[in-house]
Amino acid sequence: MTNPGHMFDLTKLSSHWTGSLIAELEEPITRGIARLREQSQGQACLGFALISEFDYDGMLEHVDLVQPYASKTDADAGLIQRLDAHEQSVLTRDVGWKRIYDNVLPPGMLPATLNVMPGDFGNQFIGRGFKHTIPYDSIYVRMIRIDGDNGDLVDQLLSLDGLQSSVVDYLHQLGKRNEPEG
Repeated sequence: MTNPGHMFDLTKLSSHWTGSLIAELEEPITRGIARLREQSQGQACLGFALISEFDYDGMLEHVDLVQPYASKTDADAGLIQRLDAHEQSVLTRDVGWKRIYDNVLPPGMLPATLNVMPGDFGNQFIGRGFKHTIPYDSIYVRMIRIDGDNGDLVDQLLSLDGLQSSVVDYLHQLGKRNEPEG
């Protein structure tokens, strides 16, 4: 069992978060938040891809490249361009992948049952779904846009409690990329 003294409470970093993680992760996540705040300073929107991959043994979900945009128009164009790039990436994995859905279900809704999951998952701007010839294999790429006219961009991202785990993982990786030498 992990010693509780080697854990940190995620509410130290965001009042929207719950739970705790090992203490080694606190500094990179803190750096990731600071880096994202720096990047988004004075910007109108944040946009990112939420990628959900399903197969026979479960689901993997991750946030891909949270990017600031100067305007909603720039964000919309950028998110469509990024969605097209994700589509090419999926379709070139192997010949079994086919695009089957436009405007996939919102991220808080389970595709198999249509049950709505609790929590805030953000507002989906646009999305696409892909199915493989192997049963149960599918991928949903959802582009999420956060608008600055609703408050601080980074705080809004941190408030997406339905995506907390994916956002924390993303910020950890962002902070690790900016880790000081030594």
